[in-house]
Amino acid sequence: MKRLKLGDLRRIARSHFDDLRVERLEDSLRWVASGRNRLFGTLWTATGRTEREALEALLGIPHKEAS
Repeated sequence: MKRLKLGDLRRIARSHFDDLRVERLEDSLRWVASGRNRLFGTLWTATGRTEREALEALLGIPHKEAS
């Protein structure tokens, strides 16, 4: 399966989560993505080494390690 573009990941995440935030953690190399799930009404949070990884983790998209 082809990887989605970062803009597409953002668009999909905005459609599933209210108050979506993706930001770099202070004094860290990691990113955090969080938002309130529209279906369940609960706060979901995920981290990753990149903005893409954080969004993929939040959306439950499997991440393939680069070989």
